[in-house]
Amino acid sequence: MSAYPWYTRVTDIAHRLTVVGLVGFTLYMTAGVGYTLYQNGKLAEERVAKQKEAMAKQAELENNKEQ
Repeated sequence: MSAYPWYTRVTDIAHRLTVVGLVGFTLYMTAGVGYTLYQNGKLAEERVAKQKEAMAKQAELENNKEQ
Protein backbone atom coordinates (compact mmCIF):
# COMPACT_ATOMS: atom_id res chain seq x y z
CA MET A 1 0.00 0.00 0.00
CA SER A 2 1.08 3.54 -0.59
CA ALA A 3 2.20 5.72 2.27
CA TYR A 4 0.00 8.70 1.35
CA PRO A 5 -3.64 8.96 0.31
CA TRP A 6 -4.40 9.70 -3.36
CA TYR A 7 -5.51 13.28 -2.71
CA THR A 8 -2.20 14.07 -1.02
CA ARG A 9 -0.34 12.76 -4.04
CA VAL A 10 -2.52 14.79 -6.41
CA THR A 11 -1.98 17.92 -4.35
CA ASP A 12 1.76 17.29 -4.25
CA ILE A 13 1.92 16.82 -8.02
CA ALA A 14 -0.12 19.98 -8.62
CA HIS A 15 2.18 21.92 -6.30
CA ARG A 16 5.32 20.62 -7.98
CA LEU A 17 3.98 21.48 -11.43
CA THR A 18 3.05 24.96 -10.24
CA VAL A 19 6.50 25.57 -8.80
CA VAL A 20 8.28 24.22 -11.88
CA GLY A 21 6.03 26.34 -14.10
CA LEU A 22 6.66 29.50 -12.10
CA VAL A 23 10.41 28.95 -12.05
CA GLY A 24 10.49 28.16 -15.76
CA PHE A 25 8.39 31.20 -16.65
CA THR A 26 10.57 33.42 -14.45
CA LEU A 27 13.73 32.20 -16.17
CA TYR A 28 12.12 32.65 -19.60
CA MET A 29 11.04 36.22 -18.86
CA THR A 30 14.40 37.09 -17.29
CA ALA A 31 16.19 35.89 -20.41
CA GLY A 32 13.78 37.89 -22.57
CA VAL A 33 14.37 41.09 -20.61
CA GLY A 34 18.13 40.55 -20.70
CA TYR A 35 18.06 40.05 -24.48
CA THR A 36 15.93 43.17 -24.95
CA LEU A 37 18.29 45.27 -22.84
CA TYR A 38 21.28 43.96 -24.80
CA GLN A 39 19.68 44.74 -28.16
CA ASN A 40 18.59 48.22 -27.03
CA GLY A 41 22.14 48.91 -25.84
CA LYS A 42 23.54 47.96 -29.24
CA LEU A 43 21.02 50.19 -31.01
CA ALA A 44 21.82 53.09 -28.70
CA GLU A 45 25.55 52.73 -29.43
CA GLU A 46 24.87 52.76 -33.17
CA ARG A 47 22.63 55.82 -32.79
CA VAL A 48 25.31 57.70 -30.83
CA ALA A 49 27.97 56.80 -33.42
CA LYS A 50 25.77 58.07 -36.27
CA GLN A 51 25.00 61.24 -34.34
CA LYS A 52 28.69 61.92 -33.69
CA GLU A 53 29.45 61.33 -37.37
CA ALA A 54 26.70 63.74 -38.43
CA MET A 55 27.93 66.38 -35.97
CA ALA A 56 31.48 66.01 -37.29
CA LYS A 57 30.26 66.48 -40.87
CA GLN A 58 28.23 69.52 -39.84
CA ALA A 59 31.23 71.05 -38.07
CA GLU A 60 33.41 70.37 -41.12
CA LEU A 61 30.88 72.06 -43.39
CA GLU A 62 30.71 75.06 -41.09
CA ASN A 63 34.51 75.33 -41.02
CA ASN A 64 34.67 75.15 -44.83
CA LYS A 65 31.94 77.76 -45.08
CA GLU A 66 33.84 80.21 -42.85
CA GLN A 67 37.03 79.92 -44.88
